[in-house]
Amino acid sequence: MRAPWGFWSLFQATDAMIDWHPLRFEPQLLEKIWGGNRLASVLGKPSPSDASIGESWELSTVEGHVSKVAEGPYKGVLLSTLLEEHGKDILGPDLASKYGASFPLLIKFLDAWEDLSIQVHPNDEMAERKHQCQGKTEMWYIMEAKSPGRLICGFKENSSPEEFSTALRQGSLMKLLNEERVQKGDIYYIPAGRIHTIGAGLLIAEIQQSSDITYRIWDFDRTDSHGNKRELHMEDAKEALDYQAHARYSSLY
Repeated sequence: MRAPWGFWSLFQATDAMIDWHPLRFEPQLLEKIWGGNRLASVLGKPSPSDASIGESWELSTVEGHVSKVAEGPYKGVLLSTLLEEHGKDILGPDLASKYGASFPLLIKFLDAWEDLSIQVHPNDEMAERKHQCQGKTEMWYIMEAKSPGRLICGFKENSSPEEFSTALRQGSLMKLLNEERVQKGDIYYIPAGRIHTIGAGLLIAEIQQSSDITYRIWDFDRTDSHGNKRELHMEDAKEALDYQAHARYSSLY
């Protein structure tokens, strides 16, 4: 069975038969300082025209953002509840035993009207130790890229905590970072620990571990509607970072 974004398949066993019910989940729209309006105009999400919507969460059991079935016999039921009651059918016995009522992936769309912050995510060990949750490795598929499309991914050359700290103090961080030109159809694998940002003009489909932990390193000195800058997380970021440069950043490898 072909399963488009936002769908999962669940069967309900009865004495006489097995009924298959494709499940569509309600999108969860998140307003972001860097968001735009393409989640509505391109993807048809029910977004207010005057809102800066940056993300549409399609499938999630992250606390506070648990997906809800949109229609059919399970309408209104939380994904976590389905996993509690039918986990072995949805995930299989091994994954159901490991994850319980948590879905191991978070699937979302992102509309970057402006650059996202330069950031990094922790690995499983650090996330469990500091936040009692999974780390955050992710994959991006570029759905649309306004020319010239760009993103930042990794370091140009091997770095170190000392060089990184000096660059932050001197305002020269961008000189250390690898910039990629991107176009529609490109794929990027972003393991936990890799410094990155999504550039302005990109519309992205993202599959990631089920985590919302982000360590913000630099936010281009942006302020919100109240004149406040967003919080930075320098010490956690320094611990989380992979300072090694890699020969290739684009596509799965």
